[in-house]
Amino acid sequence: AEVDKELALKYFVQASNGDDEGPHQASLYNAGRLLLELNDAASSLAYIRACATVEKNYPAYETPAQTKTCKEAYELLSNQIMTKTTPG
Repeated sequence: AEVDKELALKYFVQASNGDDEGPHQASLYNAGRLLLELNDAASSLAYIRACATVEKNYPAYETPAQTKTCKEAYELLSNQIMTKTTPG
């Protein structure tokens, strides 16, 4: 199970880099999701943010539905991290 996640994470990280032209948006999201499952919230947030902002630098690689999902996930995860790390 955890070994499978680690292997899948390596695949998604490699795929998220895309080719010379731009990133693979769904792989950015999947890498972020797996990193969160592996308890690496900071790295997870970075990948999900990259997914949410693909449209800015690589509009040809962006799909509106994926961008919407990534933006929602980024906002939710950001709020959860802030809640867990903010004293009081």
